[in-house]
Amino acid sequence: MPLIQPEWEDDLYHCIAQDAAKLRCEILALNGMPDHVHLAVMLPATVTIASIMKQVKGNSSNFITEQILPKDSFFYWQEGYSAYGFHINLTPRVVSYIQNQKKHHSGGTVWPTLESIGEELPEEPKISP
Repeated sequence: MPLIQPEWEDDLYHCIAQDAAKLRCEILALNGMPDHVHLAVMLPATVTIASIMKQVKGNSSNFITEQILPKDSFFYWQEGYSAYGFHINLTPRVVSYIQNQKKHHSGGTVWPTLESIGEELPEEPKISP
């Protein structure tokens, strides 16, 4: 759902960036649309994808609910997330894609793989007994 409002979008991104920095993750790019956020980071060996997502999603939900929205309102992320690794040589392309989210969405030049959520991904291969 398009819940991220333009008037507090930058505050949300700042909150996400702070949480990633607390985990000593190097933020390469952070941007999004009203209904999703893309975050490209370099994770230190001590941080799992699950731990950064728990931190970022939990703290940003609390931040928006407690400091941005009117009382009796709440913000929460959908369950789950998509995560992709990419070769270091692709970093400039990935960063550019994330930085230009609104342009890609309005111009129809999105990368479908990076815009998919779990239920839209192909089924896992079936293994026969």
